[in-house]
Amino acid sequence: MIPPDEKSALHTEPISPEAENKNPVHTRLHAQEEEGYGHAQDKKQERDQDQDQRQKQAQNKEIYRLQAEICRTMAEPTRLEIIETLKDGERTVTELVKATGLRQANVSQHLAVLRQAGLVTTRPYATTVYYRIAYPAITEACQITRQILMDQLLKGKRLVEASGS
Repeated sequence: MIPPDEKSALHTEPISPEAENKNPVHTRLHAQEEEGYGHAQDKKQERDQDQDQRQKQAQNKEIYRLQAEICRTMAEPTRLEIIETLKDGERTVTELVKATGLRQANVSQHLAVLRQAGLVTTRPYATTVYYRIAYPAITEACQITRQILMDQLLKGKRLVEASGS
């Protein structure tokens, strides 16, 4: 039996790295501890990645919602005509009325919707307000959808001609 003072010495003395490597029980326990730690790290990393992915999905859903709002704003022929008219530069309501042939009240209402959606901006000058496209890419998007429509119409015309022959 080991005297009490030697027992305490056994428990308090640090183990040298050489002795640690020679002790198979200690080495096995140390390896299991590291493996458990690595597994916990892997699980944490997985949780973090899952959380990041959920956050990105939520952000994407919000972007899709906002994109749909812009599309709803654009899904009106008069607004498309106003945007087409503004593509060459800023105009007043009076100039837009002359260019489109629409009533002033109608043009003003549509401009308010476009402005609220952030698609057009204004520049006041004295007593006149000038409207312009907020982002040039808006006119590019309109041109792309118009080209798709023209392609579809042309393809449909060809189909009608081919079936009528």
